[in-house]
Amino acid sequence: WLSWGVGRSGCGCVSNLTGALASGEELGSAEYWVRHVREAVRFSDGISALRAEGVSVFVEVGPDGALSSMGAETLPEAAFVPVLRADRAEERSFGGGAGRRASGCIRHCWTRRCTG
Repeated sequence: WLSWGVGRSGCGCVSNLTGALASGEELGSAEYWVRHVREAVRFSDGISALRAEGVSVFVEVGPDGALSSMGAETLPEAAFVPVLRADRAEERSFGGGAGRRASGCIRHCWTRRCTG
């Protein structure tokens, strides 16, 4: 049983399958996830959809910065911050990434996107 809801946060989810905002019904269906495994990832479309919604800072939580590099090629006007590194302790790497995200050159109001 899968379920997804916007809940109190007000944050949505962009599908890497469609490249568009996804509904809870869509994300909660087994068929969606079967397609997600079998079909191409639409990363560029997904981050472009987020940009159209006003997102200008993208924080990558993963073992390296591969998606941040790809994102910067697609949306050079946006900020991409990878926060984990395979060759560093997670706590140190995440703290450094969070610091870069919070620096004066990157301004973003989380409450504007996710109120609750």
